[in-house]
Formats: sequence, C-alpha cells, structure tokens
Amino acid sequence: MLKNISPVLSPELLKILMEMGHGDEIVIGDGNFPAASMAQRLVRLDGHGVPEILDAILKLMPLDTYVEAPVALMDNGDAENRPEIWAEYEKIVHANEGDKAFALEERFAFYERAKKAYAVIATGELEVKGFPKYMSGYDFPGPSQGNFVNNGLVPAHRAWTSELADVKKVYQYAKFPAFYASSKRLKLQNAFAFTNLNAFSLHYTVLSDGREVETGSVDMPSVNPGSAQFVDVPYTTEATAGKELAIRFELRLKEATLWAEAGYPIASEQFTLQAAKPTLAAYEPSSMAQPLTIGTDANNYLVVSNAHSSFTFTTKGLLKEWKYQGHAFVRNSTQGPDYSNYRWVENDAAAGDTYATSNGISTRTLTTEPTLQADGSVVVSTLFEGSLCNTEQHYTIYPDGTWDLAVTYSPQSADLRRIGTAMTLPAELELVDYYARGPWDNFIDRHNTAYSARYSTTVTDMFEPTPRPQTCGVRTGLRELRLSTTDGKWGFDLATEGQTDLQLLHYNDNTMSAAKHCWDITPSNTFMHLDYMQKGLGNGSCGQGTGTLSEYLCPSEGTYTHKFRFNPFDEADATGIHALTPAEAQPLTCTVSTDGMLTLSGHLQAGTTVTVYDLGGAAVATATVDSDCQQLHLNLSAQPRASYVVKAGARAFKVVR
Repeated sequence: MLKNISPVLSPELLKILMEMGHGDEIVIGDGNFPAASMAQRLVRLDGHGVPEILDAILKLMPLDTYVEAPVALMDNGDAENRPEIWAEYEKIVHANEGDKAFALEERFAFYERAKKAYAVIATGELEVKGFPKYMSGYDFPGPSQGNFVNNGLVPAHRAWTSELADVKKVYQYAKFPAFYASSKRLKLQNAFAFTNLNAFSLHYTVLSDGREVETGSVDMPSVNPGSAQFVDVPYTTEATAGKELAIRFELRLKEATLWAEAGYPIASEQFTLQAAKPTLAAYEPSSMAQPLTIGTDANNYLVVSNAHSSFTFTTKGLLKEWKYQGHAFVRNSTQGPDYSNYRWVENDAAAGDTYATSNGISTRTLTTEPTLQADGSVVVSTLFEGSLCNTEQHYTIYPDGTWDLAVTYSPQSADLRRIGTAMTLPAELELVDYYARGPWDNFIDRHNTAYSARYSTTVTDMFEPTPRPQTCGVRTGLRELRLSTTDGKWGFDLATEGQTDLQLLHYNDNTMSAAKHCWDITPSNTFMHLDYMQKGLGNGSCGQGTGTLSEYLCPSEGTYTHKFRFNPFDEADATGIHALTPAEAQPLTCTVSTDGMLTLSGHLQAGTTVTVYDLGGAAVATATVDSDCQQLHLNLSAQPRASYVVKAGARAFKVVR
C-alpha cells in the first residue's frame, strides 16, 4: 500500500502518469465526453468527478512550463454563460501550480487534440449548476414512463440517502426491544444468523431537551444468534422537571471488516426517559418595552406598533409587514402566515400530478376589533374560509416585539396533502438551529432513524436534490427553531406548542412542481412551513393499494390547534430587550464549497474532534483541533454529491456536498 496517494487514482492511471513525458497530454472528460472513441489508452473512473481527479493528478504530476497554456477547455460557444465548474478547475490548478493560463478549444478541434493525447480518463462528472445531471424519460423522445425512479433508495452516483438510512434501520439485525429506565437496563435481541453481539461495542448518549449531556460505552456480553440479553447502562444523568430526557444507543463494530471500518454503527435506537410536550412558557413582560399603539395607515391597514416593532395587517387579516429594530421579517416581497395545503411529491400521484396548487381560501375576515389587553398586549383574530380547510388565526402581540400565533384548522375536504401555515421570509435568513427529528429529511411515515435532538444546518442545505425537485427539507416533531442571517446578527427564535412539523427551503412547492430538473429552479426567498400535519409519503408508483396508509392521512374533519411564539433578536438592539450574548453573536457554522471544501467557522476549542459521516454512519473525514481557533477545513472533494452529518464535539450539523 502506498502512502499520500489519493484513492481516486487507480493503479492503471498511476502507471500511465509515470509513463508520460514532455509534450504528452492527458484528457479528463466529463460523463458526456466520447472517451471510448477518442482514446489511445482509456482509463475509466466512473463515480468520480473531474475536480477531484484533477486535484489528485496535480498532486503528483507537474504541468508543462514550456507552453503558454498547459490547460485547455472545450469551448461551450457561449462567452456570456461559461460553466460554473470552470471556476473550480481554475481554483484547483492555482492551488497546485500557481497562476497558469487556460486555452479554449473549439469543440471539434478539441476532439482532434484528444485523439492524439497519451490517455483519456472517462469520469462520472455530470453536473449542472452544482446538481447531478440526472436524466429522465421526459428528456428523450417518447413514449416513456417519465421520471419513474425519482424516489429510489440509491441515486445514480451511489451516495447514501435518508431513505436508505431508514431501510438500514428497518433491517438492522440487532434489535432493541425495550429500555427500563427505573433499573437502567437495556434489552438487546440478536437477529443475526451467525454473529455474536460481542463483536460490537455498545455506545450511549443521554440528551436533555435535545442537548448531549452524557456519553459512554459498555462492554457487550456474549449474545448468541437468536437469543436476547439484558445490559446494564451506567449513565448518571437524572431527569429534571419540565425537560425531555432521552437516551440513544448504537452498536458499533469493534474491529474493521472488509466492508466497514471499526466504529461503524450497525444498529441504533433512541428511547424517551421523560417526555415533555412542547408548551409555550408564560410570557414575562419586559420593563424596557414601550407601550403598543393601535392605528391605521394610508391604505386603512391595521398597524400595531411602538418604537422598536410594528405589525401591519390588511383589511382581510393577512399580516403584510412585520418589523423589529428596522429588520423587515415580512415585507412586500414576502408573505405573512397563511393557510397552506399544497406539496409536490412525485409519488403522491402515479399517473401525473393534477392537484390544484391553490390553498382553496375564498374569504378572509378580521373577526374581532383589535384591543389593548391589561398586560399591554394586543390581540388580533382572523378567519380564513374555503373549500379545503378553514383556518382561525389568533395573534397576541407583546410590547417587547414577541408575538404568539395560535392557529386552529377545520378540514373541509378529504385527500389534503398538508394542513399547516406557510410564511415567506427574506432570503437573508439562512442559518438554522432546531430541536426536532433530524438531522435529515423525514416525514410522518419515514422517520425511523431521524432521532429527536438539536441540529444545525442552513436553509440551502435543507434541500435534498432528487432527479426531479420535490417537497423536502421537512423535520417532524418541531420543538424549537432559531432562524438567523449568515452572520447570526439578527433573526428570530420560535417555540411551539402542540404538534408541528417544519419545512424550510429557498424554493416553494409550486416552483418545484413545475420544474423537471433541480438546475431549472432558482433559489429566492426563505419559504417556511409550520404544518400541523403532512400526509405520509406512501408509494404511488407500483401496483394497486400502494398509497398512503390510513393512519398517515390528513384528517378530513374535526378541529386541530397548535401555537407558535416568535421572539425576534438583533445584536445591535440598543434596548437590550432581545440582544444577543457574545457567544450567540459568533455562532459556529458549517458549510461546504462547490469544490468540496468543508469549513467550520466560529470558536473551536482545543481538543474538539470533528468527524464527517455519510448518512449510513461511515466516517469519511476527521480532524482534531490542536489549539483554539476560528476556522477548520476538511476536504470532501473525493466524496459523492450527497448529504453528510458533521459532529463537532456535541454539535451536529447537516451539510450537502
């Protein structure tokens, strides 16, 4: 085995690189390049992209210094719209070789040059605007079945998906039938045919209100195939009144195998030790807040305001504007809370989607005259009526800028896809910290491995690319949310009471339903859904009776209520009402650049271990912070385009490569 050589480079390619000399050229072609017909020597590196191969080669082979432009690109014929990936190539060349000139070759001239090259590398690079270039039936002359495989477990580039993680959990051969909190005993059942469970180590994590507070491991006793055993778990954390307490278990490989490294989790489960329903705390007024006033503007719109916050409602009861300390959370280009029913999941309708995108609301009314309450708050109530679901909204606006929203839904129709409230917020609101099921996409009938805890991500990385864009970015069981700007300077905290699922994206569902590819849609505002319920995914693609099970359907009658508390904040808040602490003003963030460089920014303490996992649980990169620092980099360029989980100490981030 050789050290310091990228695993991307095959033995065949290494031999070719060693054979090359002055004047020899090598071609790295994307997935559309006619490599087989051009090559004198063909090397296939399917599953890898051009950037990672280019970087690996330049780590070993220098560019020719006797030519003016040692790198040539096939001209796309459109000087105004150069491929975005070209910028990645330039960055990689600069990092390895310094400033080098690039030549542009006309398409057929490039082909002739490629025929004379010493070798041609055929890659799996198929991307448009950073998205895998998935092609479907509708991209070719028909007849076809359209996009039949949109919801496959394994995408074409063979990356882990949240769906595959769920399947892994369903079929795990180590079972966790019960945990007895009073005796701190876990029951384990061995469903393997030949493997003893003492081949694994048992690890546990205790979470208080979703935060990791204790970790540990236990030596596994002998548990033969087909038998069960109790294991004592020596955790010490005690339940605290009003806080949810949970414990998560993982069985991990003790030793490396042919198919996984040591430490790989082969089974997991989470148990609730003490439940706590999400409930809004009693409001505590601030002595620094100024009294609210009730008035109207030039459009006769209702305005509730004071010196630091304002709320404007249309005559029909829609929240048209919400400002705090000069920041417009809802403004003309965005939208306040409104009933939402539409979602776009391709398997909702196997024969094609004809579902109306309208929310069905036909009448909107301000039902009560806004009045000032004894505690200084103002109550505004509205009723939205329509063919799908009637919605009552009750706002309670407090003098310090905090506001509560209680929403009651009365379904009027069957086959609702979601029952919930949607808001359109500014695109600047990008950082996401939440307490819900995560860290990846999950739905009411697909959340086996989405454990309730606190996670961090971005609105951008809430999106899950599929061959055809569809509803995603969903987190069920929302308790708390912080949504803030990329620098964390302003935003809002949200707490829930009652059943709530979250969806956050830079695309709305209507836009996604009209597109055929992810590269056809353009990110814009931040679209937030706070659903009481979404219909389960089911399976609308194969056979009869394969739709959503009855227990996962939205109700068609009755009344259902949940509540939210919005608490805006601003680092420069001179009143001190919702000012940030110094630690909050410098949040730890995690992003991945287009060339695969992962960057953790914020205060990182010495000794912090950072590990990147695929959604199957395999560690793909790791580093330990030697001394206190503000930034750490990990290279993921060799990993496929997919979602990953980053553990930095007790923090968990979800990113998209």
